[in-house]
Amino acid sequence: MIQFLCDSDKPIEIPIELRDELRRYRRQGKRIRVTISPVYDTRTLSQNAYFHAKVNEISALTGQDRDLIKRDIKDYAMGFGYPAAVDETGELKTDGEGRLIPLSSSRATIEQMEILIEALYSWCFEKGIAIQEEL
Repeated sequence: MIQFLCDSDKPIEIPIELRDELRRYRRQGKRIRVTISPVYDTRTLSQNAYFHAKVNEISALTGQDRDLIKRDIKDYAMGFGYPAAVDETGELKTDGEGRLIPLSSSRATIEQMEILIEALYSWCFEKGIAIQEEL
C-alpha cells in the first residue's frame, strides 16, 4: 500500500520516492484502487492527559481496575458517536464475542476526544460517581 499526505488545495502529485513502488503496483493488474481521505488532527496531549487522569480518579474512587473503567467508558461513548476501531482493510474490529472494539484514544481526533471526555462525565453521572470538574 502506498500512502502519502498532500495539501487539499493543491493538485495531487505522487512523491518522487514512491513512483517506483507505484510502477510495481501498476504492473500487477490493469486497474489500481486510489483512496482519498481527509487527515484530521489527532487528540491534543492535554486532552489525552485529562482523560487518563479522570480514569485514574474514577479508579481511585471506586477501587475498580482502570483498564476496565476505560473500556467501559469507551463502550458507553460509542453511543455518543465515538468511533469503533477499524482494521487495515477498513473493516470494523470486534472482540471474540462480536462486540465492537472502540478506537484507541491514541488515534482519536480532537473532536472524538471531546466526545469521549463528555461521555466520561455522563458515565460518571449515571453511575453516581462524583469526580472533580477540573484537575
